[in-house]
Amino acid sequence: AVLGAWSPIAMAAVQQASMELTGNIKVGADGKALDYSIDHQSQVQPAVLKLVAATIAQWRFAPRAAQAPMSLRIVANEREDGQFDMKVGAVSFGGKERLHGLAYKDKSRRVTYPDDLLHARVGGQVLVLVEVGRQGEVLHADAERIDLSRSATRMQMHRWRQSLARASVDAIRNWTFVVPTQGEAALAPHRYAVVPLQFAINRPDGMPTVGGYAQWHIYYPGDKVVPDWYRSMPGQVIPDVVTAGTLASLQPALQLLTSPQGS
Repeated sequence: AVLGAWSPIAMAAVQQASMELTGNIKVGADGKALDYSIDHQSQVQPAVLKLVAATIAQWRFAPRAAQAPMSLRIVANEREDGQFDMKVGAVSFGGKERLHGLAYKDKSRRVTYPDDLLHARVGGQVLVLVEVGRQGEVLHADAERIDLSRSATRMQMHRWRQSLARASVDAIRNWTFVVPTQGEAALAPHRYAVVPLQFAINRPDGMPTVGGYAQWHIYYPGDKVVPDWYRSMPGQVIPDVVTAGTLASLQPALQLLTSPQGS
């Protein structure tokens, strides 16, 4: 699944601009958002904050009073008149590092940047779906989505995605995790999480090619591919946005009933 999941014929080089934000949200027993906050609001464009406020007002959750951290991906698409349409493209709800008793333990096996992407000065983000065993070992790992920082022919982009998938999975299969030892989580038949990996190359002047927090960056999104070994369980959601350096649970702290756009 690592090498054969992305068809070079199916993949189209569609450019998008995105911005990732983090924050917190509080939901009432009726499933409506009571309050929310966006981290580092002073760094976020007013138009983006207005969009987020209008969208969250339309969100509806499974009725349960709760609060949780959230990650949002704001997506902008260019219209024919040169203006941009913005929307909340994806959102996830969960913790920063430790999720349902699952946490990173040993990540000493380093991820190697593929030579072909280094030479071509190509970056990307890989979301890796993992299944963790009872002893914290990785039972399965596959790249679930791969976004690229630049375009090329479909065949070349397919090769780049193969290289990023191989580099990511080769490392993560040697990682270990802390697993829950008490409660329902300890008895779960499957333990899944999504690990995000960022591949970025500095510009010739030494500046990073990937923008910082609340900054727009251009990328070419890959298709979402669910591996054959994954067994979905009630309430599980594979997140579409995961903040770099974190670990995303498939059991979100909040269940969003509407779309991320609020409809």
